Amino acid sequence: MARAPMRVFSRGELVDACLPGAEALDRTVDSHLSKLRKKLEAAGAAGMLSGVRGVGYRLAGVA
Repeated sequence: MARAPMRVFSRGELVDACLPGAEALDRTVDSHLSKLRKKLEAAGAAGMLSGVRGVGYRLAGVA
């Protein structure tokens, strides 16, 4: 995601990039990104990770 900020990544792409060959559910991605979003907000990077309804996730606010 950091190599292509503002590009929307589907849940399937994220699972394949992180766990190749694994049988992870899409909701697993949602859960992990929710926790990551909370950690980023606590570190002062609110709004950096955004969800695109029906498509996936992207990094926003990266210069």
